[in-house]
Formats: sequence, structure tokens, C-alpha cells
Amino acid sequence: AWFSIDDDQEGGTTGDSDGIIESGETIGFDMAVRNDGISTAVDSRLTARCSDPFVAILSDTCRIGDMPRNTTLLLDDAVVLSISDGAPDGHSFDLDFTLSCEGQAWSVRQSIDIDAPGVDLASWSVSDLPNGNGNGCIEAWEYLKVHCSWFNDGSSDIINPVISITAPEDGWSRVVRKYETLPDIPVGETVFSSGELELFVREFTPPFSEVAFFLTLEADNIAARAETLSFTTCGSGLEDDVSAEGPWTHGALTGYDGWHVTGEDFHSAPSSWKCGGGEGEIYPNMMNAVLVTPPLCLYDNSVLTFTHRMQAEATAVYPYWAEDGAIVEISTDAGSTWTVVYPTVTYPCRASAANTISFPPYQRCYSGTIGWKSETFNLSAWKGPVLIRFHFATNEQIGFSGWFIDDISVTTERLTGDGDDPPSAARATALRGAYPNPFNPSTSIQYCVSGTSRVKMTVYDVAGRRVRALLDKVHDGGSYSVSWDGRDDSGRRAASGVYFCRMDTGLYSATRRLVLLR
Repeated sequence: AWFSIDDDQEGGTTGDSDGIIESGETIGFDMAVRNDGISTAVDSRLTARCSDPFVAILSDTCRIGDMPRNTTLLLDDAVVLSISDGAPDGHSFDLDFTLSCEGQAWSVRQSIDIDAPGVDLASWSVSDLPNGNGNGCIEAWEYLKVHCSWFNDGSSDIINPVISITAPEDGWSRVVRKYETLPDIPVGETVFSSGELELFVREFTPPFSEVAFFLTLEADNIAARAETLSFTTCGSGLEDDVSAEGPWTHGALTGYDGWHVTGEDFHSAPSSWKCGGGEGEIYPNMMNAVLVTPPLCLYDNSVLTFTHRMQAEATAVYPYWAEDGAIVEISTDAGSTWTVVYPTVTYPCRASAANTISFPPYQRCYSGTIGWKSETFNLSAWKGPVLIRFHFATNEQIGFSGWFIDDISVTTERLTGDGDDPPSAARATALRGAYPNPFNPSTSIQYCVSGTSRVKMTVYDVAGRRVRALLDKVHDGGSYSVSWDGRDDSGRRAASGVYFCRMDTGLYSATRRLVLLR
């Protein structure tokens, strides 16, 4: 005749007593069954069946006994179900009920919906306040607070959430404070952490290293939600002859991402950055792409220099209106907003007043034909953490070879003294890892030694055959790096695949996996 949901804390059910089926609850069905026939139903029983992966039936049979004609019986917790805490919000399952007696059976199917909390990581950040140096630049030897916020986009509240962080054992960080308890997260609301989670960036972490960690949220009524996150340590300077992509990032704001490392043309061998088509090809129309430096920390008298060559669409008559063009921009808020930076010798062109590229009309920019030429940008107006990007945009017609950039340098002046150095600590002998990895054509392998030691570094293939002896020399204690250019001892290019780098000092040995992609 009818049924209702029992989700209280009595009689084997566990829930919040709101009469709604929610993930993580154990629920019972209170039911009324009626005999509308003209004779007694002898030895009747109720059974339930469900094949849904998010539902487990804990009690599937209720013995009713004899039911006289024209009577209704009330059954408390006739069927008991456990709803998985991994059940998604709005999930529907079918529950088949069968009433039987004396060889006869009557069946009915009920389609039932599950309400569940939905959790999304809304935002996250790391900060060097209050236990780092507070300059906003994430560097080695700093304690970082991990801040995050979580949004509940489900249909029920998230109860007793706890967040935690873990770090890879061979990573650049270790966990200082692992857990933080959050308040319950109501439906449709966002809850912010208070910054109790804390990481330490290891003292030998090089600039531009990717630091990975895992952020997990657990609660009483949801499955654990884990996120893999990472940030890149800052460098106070940058010297890049563009032999590989390294820690740079690039992408399309709209259209096609034309940025890539190429050997098609360069100022310094073996390659340069190019924004355009493939080797020897022109760039596509309506491209709006950016190349972004790794995070930099500027101090005093900072300067950006690079050499570049360009072929882009522009008028041949002064003031050289740009139909396609390029600018340099800087961000002090991790890329949320960008400001145009002007070279010491100003941009030669202006964006056409009727242009369809992403620059505003009359914006100063590079365009037209430029042979390999050095440019200088005074960055002394900016201090602290910044990103710098090279921005190239094209209109809907006519393509040329594009923009080539090489010999990129950022310098900054930092006054140092005894108080700037971290407290002395014995470095452990360790093979730290390689960046980039996977790589092409080369990777930098980081390692450190605790005292004067003879260090051997050798690359092997998966069969254990030696590919390249990278190093065999005596080091004083400290942090070091060695590069592998993907070639064997004879100078031949190694094939794509997995290799292993082994460090051996006699008392210490370790191996790290390398992946070469051709």
C-alpha cells in the first residue's frame, strides 16, 4: 500500500532522520501490505532484490505470516539497505519487491533516487607566510602553508570533513602538518581551510623544480576525494639558450598554440623557440598564443634580454601598422592579470586600428620583418614573484614564418649577507631526480653528497646494458647536477624508451627512472 524511509539511528539503521536516502546511510523501509483478496494469504513473506553496485541489501526477507482477507499489516524495517558512500548525487536504482504465499507471487518495482554530497576543490594555493621569508617567492628551505577551499555541489551536506596532505617520498617536499578539520559543508556552499596544513621545501631543491603533493578530503558520508597538485619553485635569474622546453609553459588563449622548440632557425645552436607552423611552414590565421617563463623572483635592477627574428604581416610604410604582432607581458598575480612591458628601444609597430587580433587598437608591438636582433626590457619597476610571457597574435588572413626567440636572460640584483643563508645542515648523499622527465633531447639529473666523495653516474637500458657513463669524479659536499643529452658513449642518439640512471659513491647507491621521447 505504501512505504516510507527509516534513516534514524535505531534498530540497525544509521542516518540523519530526514527521510531522504543519502550516500553512506543504512536505511530501512517501513511498509504497509494489504490483502485485497477474498481468502487468507497463508505463510506470506516479502522479499527484495537489487543489482545496483551502490546498494547492498542487508536484510532482504520479511516473514509476514497469515494475512486475513481485507486486512493491512504494518512492517517496520521490512527491508534494510546500505547505500555506498561513493554513490553519486541523483543516482537512481531499482528495488524489486515480491510478496508470496502458497505458490503465488505478486511483484512491484520501485525506482528510488539517492541524494549525495558533491565535493569539488574550488581553489588552492601555497604561501610562504608566516613561516617562510614572506616575499611570495616559493624557494628551497621554506615552510609553506597550504590553503584550499571546497564546494558542495550535491544534494546533501558534507559531514565532518577532514583534509590531509601527503608528499612523494622521493619528492622535493616533506609534510610538516598533515591534517586539518573543516566545518560541515552545506549544499551549495564553499568552506575555506584555515592554513593548518604545512609543507617544507627541501633545502637542496633547485630553482624551477616541480614540487608535487596530494591533497585529500574525507568525510563521514562521502568517498575520499584526492587531488594531485604541484607548484614550481622560483628562480631569481634565468639563462636559457633554448636547447629544450624545460620548465616553460605555453598554450593558446584562443585558436592554435604555435609555440614549440625548433631547429629550423636559431641565434645560438641548437634551437630556438618558435611561434608559428611546423618547420618551414607559415603560421595559421587567428592564432593567439603565449609562452610563459617559470616563476621568477625579482629584486633590484632586474633586466630581461633576448634575441629574436620575426616575419609577420604589417604595412611597409611608417608607422608600420601591424596586422599580426607580438608583445611581452608581466604578471604579479600568478597569471590572473597581465601588463604590457616595453623595451628600452620601443616597439616599432602599432596594432592596426581595425585589427582582428587580440591587441587593442594602436597597441605598440613587434611586427613586420626583423632580423636576429637583441632586445632589452627594464624590469626594475617590479619586485617579488612574477611571470613573464611572450604573446603572439595573428588576424584572419596571410601567414608568414612567425616569431623566433633565443638567448633569453633575466637578471636581478640581490644584496646578500650572513643572515640570508639558511642554517647549516649536513646534506644527505642522495640522487634526487631529473628534470624534465620524460625529456627530449636532454635532461638535468640532480644529486647531492654529504662530504668529499667519488661519484659515479651511469645510464643503463632496461636490459641492464651500459648506455652512457655520465660522471666519475671526486666532489666536495654540496648539491650538483649533470646532464644527459640522450646519446650513448659513442655519441649515437639513444632510442626512445625507459632508461635508468645509477649513482654510486661506494657507501651509497641509488637508481632513478628516465624516459626519453624522440
